[in-house]
Amino acid sequence: GTASETLKNVRLKVGEGIAGWVAKHGERLIVPDVYTDPRFAKRIDEMTKLETRSIICVPLRSKLRVLGVIQLVNVHMEHFTDQETFFLQSLCDYAAIAIENARSVEKIQELTITDDC
Repeated sequence: GTASETLKNVRLKVGEGIAGWVAKHGERLIVPDVYTDPRFAKRIDEMTKLETRSIICVPLRSKLRVLGVIQLVNVHMEHFTDQETFFLQSLCDYAAIAIENARSVEKIQELTITDDC
C-alpha cells in the first residue's frame, strides 16, 4: 500500500531504531510496546501515518556478521509463542545462508568470466 511505497527508499543507519539496533548487536528483539522503548524511531510512523504498537525483529546472521534484519510489526504478542519465535529465528538463519550462497555463486561467476579473458 501507500506506507510500503513511502518506506521503499527509507534507510536507517546501523544502530537507529529497533531494526538498526538489531543489525548493530546481532540479537533478536521483542518489543511489546514500542513507545516505551527509546530505541524506536518515531519518524517512520510520522512518515507513513501508521501507528506501530509492537515489533519483533530478528537478525539475518551469517558467520559473525549481520546481513540484514526481518521485522514483524504490530504482532499480537499474547499469541506469539516461544515456538513461533524459534521458527522465525530458524527462517532467518536459513535466509542468511541462502543470501550467502547466492553471493558466493555470483562471485564465482564473476571470477569465471574474468579468467576466460
